Amino acid sequence: MNHKTVQRQYRHLSPTERLALVLESLGRDDDGELGALIQSCPVYEYRLQDQDFWDLHNKSRMLAHLFAAIWFQTKGQVETARLRKGTFYLVGSLFERGFGLALKDFDSAPSEQSMVWGEYEEKLKSFEEYRQEAIEAERLCISRLKGVYAALFRFCQMAQLEPHQLLAWTPPLRDEVKEFMEGLAPDIEADEEMTETIFQSFSLAWPVAAV
Repeated sequence: MNHKTVQRQYRHLSPTERLALVLESLGRDDDGELGALIQSCPVYEYRLQDQDFWDLHNKSRMLAHLFAAIWFQTKGQVETARLRKGTFYLVGSLFERGFGLALKDFDSAPSEQSMVWGEYEEKLKSFEEYRQEAIEAERLCISRLKGVYAALFRFCQMAQLEPHQLLAWTPPLRDEVKEFMEGLAPDIEADEEMTETIFQSFSLAWPVAAV
């Protein structure tokens, strides 16, 4: 199929089909196809279709940037929780090691009745409790982040787009999201409330004619 034939077909695309191809071209940095798609968009005829396309175009960019803001905020919470968990684990390990070295320096262990053992066990228990709290906090943050992605996926299904197409507006994020999601704990479910809240807000912002 030659280039002119393809361009003629471009004129008969629906607004949603044109948007999907525009975003694919944007993601590939294909300026030639991007230009052909834009230039073939009806201007003098089918004005309603033309306006529908540009509504979708502008809303898709806005929602991609909104998703990026939500993603980076929630991802930051995951990374903070991981750092906190790692800190408690490290401090607890260093405490155990330091106590062992102290016993070695004294060449003898305290008696079983010594208060040292009680204090030692209490400290270890505190570190373990803090670490468990940090683990739960991390799992909660991961669940929320999965909820963010699930909302994107659900919205794109409704909008007849693929997630990578919508994220063509934010190239660094497009490549990061899939890789980051694959590294998350598979046993943690997405936060359904997070998913529903984001999906509803995105759906309300999407042009009604496109749904």
